Amino acid sequence: MTRKFVMTTALTTTFAASSFAFAETTAQNSASEALESAQETAQHTGDAVSETAEQAREATSDAYDRARNEAADLADRTEETVRNATEGAKEAGERAADAAGNAYDTAKQAASDAYADTEQWWENRTADGGNDEGFEKVALQNIDAEKLEGARAYDTSDEWIGEVSEVMLTSDKTIDSVHVDVGGLVGIGEHRVSMEPEQIIVTENAETGDVRVHVFSTKDQLMEQPEVEG
Repeated sequence: MTRKFVMTTALTTTFAASSFAFAETTAQNSASEALESAQETAQHTGDAVSETAEQAREATSDAYDRARNEAADLADRTEETVRNATEGAKEAGERAADAAGNAYDTAKQAASDAYADTEQWWENRTADGGNDEGFEKVALQNIDAEKLEGARAYDTSDEWIGEVSEVMLTSDKTIDSVHVDVGGLVGIGEHRVSMEPEQIIVTENAETGDVRVHVFSTKDQLMEQPEVEG
């Protein structure tokens, strides 16, 4: 009985040892396989990361190149736009200068013509004996502005049409224009117009100092002119 128990115990111990050895070998194999799998996975992961990083680098490089090309194109277009705008402004300035020059020449010629017409009218008037006794023509700039204000104004028919209400001076104190109140009665219903120096003749009585203004326009013509504020 005892021998049989001892043999049974020995077999059990041997079997247990074999089972343990088998389990240990199996565990080692499993661990080795797991390690190899992990290493392979890590390798694949590393390759994937490297590939992704390379793709990202290429994408970044492409984006940079596109941005640089677009910036260069935009700079070229901007430069061309500025150049065209500059040329357009230059041409517009030249046209404006030409227009201003033409307008100045036209105004200068009109003033010259108006002065010539006024001079001719005065010469014809004095030649016909229509000159007021004691009144002689004087240069406008030789008349004091304060003395000219309030002077009676007459038209081409020697009809009284109003009086000088205001004398406008330039920065150097020369007469720029004369405002004449046409028609009305005692400041009521008057039509104020602006007359250029070339449009009027000024006469003065040397004895009395009285001053008169003769306008190279009729009353009706003056009433049709734009009114100025005074």
